[in-house]
Amino acid sequence: QEAEETGYQMAVKMGDQYLAGSDFENAKTEYEKALDIKPGAEYPAAQLALAENALQKQASLMAGYDNAIAEGDARFEEGDYAEAREAYQNALETIPGDAYASGQIEKVDRLEKALEEKGEQYVSLIAAADKFFADGNYQDARNKYNEALALDETQTYPKDKLTEIEGLLAQQRELENNYARAIATADLFFNKEEYDQALEAYKEAQNLKPSEGYPNQKIAEIDALFQEEADAENAYQQTIKEAEGLMALKQYDEAKLAFMKAGNMQPEEAYPRNKVDEIEKLVAEEEARQAEYNQVIGAADRMMEAEDYEKARERYMQALEVIPGSAYPTDQIEEIKSIILAKELAVQNSYNALITDADAMFAAGTYDEATLKYKAALKVKPGEDYPMQKLAEIERAVNDIEMLQTKYTKLVSEADRLFTSKNYQEAKEKYREASTLFPEETHPKD
Repeated sequence: QEAEETGYQMAVKMGDQYLAGSDFENAKTEYEKALDIKPGAEYPAAQLALAENALQKQASLMAGYDNAIAEGDARFEEGDYAEAREAYQNALETIPGDAYASGQIEKVDRLEKALEEKGEQYVSLIAAADKFFADGNYQDARNKYNEALALDETQTYPKDKLTEIEGLLAQQRELENNYARAIATADLFFNKEEYDQALEAYKEAQNLKPSEGYPNQKIAEIDALFQEEADAENAYQQTIKEAEGLMALKQYDEAKLAFMKAGNMQPEEAYPRNKVDEIEKLVAEEEARQAEYNQVIGAADRMMEAEDYEKARERYMQALEVIPGSAYPTDQIEEIKSIILAKELAVQNSYNALITDADAMFAAGTYDEATLKYKAALKVKPGEDYPMQKLAEIERAVNDIEMLQTKYTKLVSEADRLFTSKNYQEAKEKYREASTLFPEETHPKD
């Protein structure tokens, strides 16, 4: 709030000062600043109206002044000095003390006085000299002023103008020298293709002689060269970007062509050449990897066809080490896993079926058949403990039976002898003992 109030007061104060000094344009600006801070404030609004009204009146006066000056200059050129004086005086009424109008009136006075004193020849020479002078044609102006001075050496005006011309010609010579030096420097830099320094020198020459076409032409030429360089650099950078993208995607052939294209755009740049070398190395390495991969895959496929699945799997895994993530060896390894699993399942099923049959025969006491089954199971799965344990059990059982058979045969033979000898009581005891060994046998019972 305080800052705004300070700004408002300052703007009003400055506006009042400018208005008092008839600087209506700046007064208008300051009052507008005040109204921006406090819209609707009465005082700056009223003062703004006064400034704008004054500006309108000033513009109207200037239009009248411009018309009067134009009229005076036209009459002056025609040699109607009385009408020219009247027009210039009208201009002074609009802007009192105006230097141009006052100067022109003095010139009219001198010409009229000269006309009275020397006649039309002197006036004509001075008028011609003044025109040459106004056009910047100082050599011809000097000649005319000298001719006028020859008519009347007492006149100070042509002497003053001649002194002024000498000063202007000296300035012009210096300007020409500076311009020529700037152009020579600029051309030297341009021919050496040092365009930044050349541009600076051409601009210096342009500032010295804005109307000269040559420095403007060379500046435009350098700007075109700079634009061409910028366009070439942009095209080069875009090509490099495309090449790097292709290389990242491992599209090496396309990337190599793009880097070569960039190298042709800027032959002095080492980067595209280095990238081409890098790509060629990568391609060679990839081709070597691919050759090794194909060789390993070929060996793995042959082992796969020969159903040597474990070695085939080792080869396929080796191929994955050469080119990680390759789909074909990965799929083949999965297929081998499936085949091995299926084989293992078939072996297990066959084994389980043989063991089931063998166990049933073992339980039934048909040891010969059980032995065959257990041995068949061991052929399916060599080294399994269970069938070997059962075969040992069978062997022990068979040995026990043979021992019992021997004892049984001996008891029955002894009982038969006793029976034949009519020693029935002892024969009965022997038959009873034999029957306990093989209860299913009928002979002892009979």
